[in-house]
Amino acid sequence: MSLMQLSAEREPFWAAAMKRDDMLGVNIRGLNSEGDRITGVVTEAGVETADRYVVALGSFTPELLAPLGVRVPVYPVKGYSLTLPVKDEGGAPVSTVMDETYKVAITRLGDRIRVGGTAELAGFSRSSDGSLAASGSSSSSSDDLAVGGL
Repeated sequence: MSLMQLSAEREPFWAAAMKRDDMLGVNIRGLNSEGDRITGVVTEAGVETADRYVVALGSFTPELLAPLGVRVPVYPVKGYSLTLPVKDEGGAPVSTVMDETYKVAITRLGDRIRVGGTAELAGFSRSSDGSLAASGSSSSSSDDLAVGGL
């Protein structure tokens, strides 16, 4: 996919960083540079300039910086998790628990618990292989380790 096709996922960050509501929905096409300095962000609405630039596009960062010869070791990883409310404070874990049987981690997030158990290195694919859902590892682990708390 091109940067333009992927911009819908990152446009709120672009506009928020600029503190400009009029940039929402504007696609980033690339960067202008002179020597080793970025001189502007090329958008479908024109070129935006600033004193400093921050690239915070997650796994899309390498694609934006590659034409400038900047290599960034960031890769897309698809993760799966299950977040549940805590029903019984006394039965819920207060720190992270690793379940080696199901290969998942259970982490307390305030009044919720997150169970995360797999990661796919599938490039920019938006499809799911369904491995976590099919195995039931998240729900099995949460049932086994924190029955009273969840």
